[in-house]
Amino acid sequence: WWLKGLLPEFLAARIGSDLIYEVDSNTIEKRGNRTKVYKDYYILFYDLSSITFELEYELEDPRTSVKFTNYFTKGIPIIRKDLLDKYYKTYGSAILNSVSANSGVGTKSIIDHIFKHLDKSALPPIGNKSFGVTVYRSSNNHSISKVDDVRPGDILCIKNGKFLVHKGLGSKTVIVGDEQIFASVIYEYDSKKDKFKVVEVSNGQLKRETYKMSEMKSGQVRVFRVVGRDYVDW
Repeated sequence: WWLKGLLPEFLAARIGSDLIYEVDSNTIEKRGNRTKVYKDYYILFYDLSSITFELEYELEDPRTSVKFTNYFTKGIPIIRKDLLDKYYKTYGSAILNSVSANSGVGTKSIIDHIFKHLDKSALPPIGNKSFGVTVYRSSNNHSISKVDDVRPGDILCIKNGKFLVHKGLGSKTVIVGDEQIFASVIYEYDSKKDKFKVVEVSNGQLKRETYKMSEMKSGQVRVFRVVGRDYVDW
C-alpha cells in the first residue's frame, strides 16, 4: 500500500466516511545508485483528531527495506471562539454567495457545491460526517449544546430527523436525512424560536426551506462552522 500512497486496509476501509488523508513524498538520490523514498502520511478523522506517521524505503527494494521512522497523534483540538469568529468572517460570506449566485447546482450534494467555491485554505469535508467544527448539537431535541452562536454560512446537518409539520388546520410527518445525512446552508437563525432558515438542494436546484426544532420529534442535528486547514495544522 505504501508504494501507491494508499493506507493500510484497516484505515482505507474508513475513507469516505470517517477520515481523509494526504501524503507528502520526497525522493533522494544517494551514492551507489541508491534511491531513497520518504513519505509522510497525514490522517485526519471526523472528530478532528489526527495521526501522522513517516516511513522510508529503498526504491530498488521497497518491500523488505520499508521502515517507520516517526509516529505522532493529536487529540481533538480545543474549541476557541476567537478562531471560530475568524473563520466565520473568512468563509461565511463566500458560502452564502455560492448558494445565492444561481438556482442550479448540477449536483445532489450542496457540500460539493460550496466547497468548490472556497479556496484551498478551507479544511475539506471529512468523509460524510464532518464539515468543520460543531457549534450546535441536538439529540432527539432533548440534549442541546452550543459552543458559539449559529451564523449565516454555517452548515446544518440532520440525521434521521422526524418532523411533525403543521400546515393550516392539519399536520404531516416529514422525514429528513433517513438514508444519508442531510446537509444545507443556513442563511438565518432565530435563536428564540430555535428555527433554521436554510438553502438546500432539491432535484439539482437550490431552494429555501425552514426547519423548526419545536417540530422535530426525533433525530440528530448538528451545525458546523467551516474552518481553515490551519485549525488542525494541516
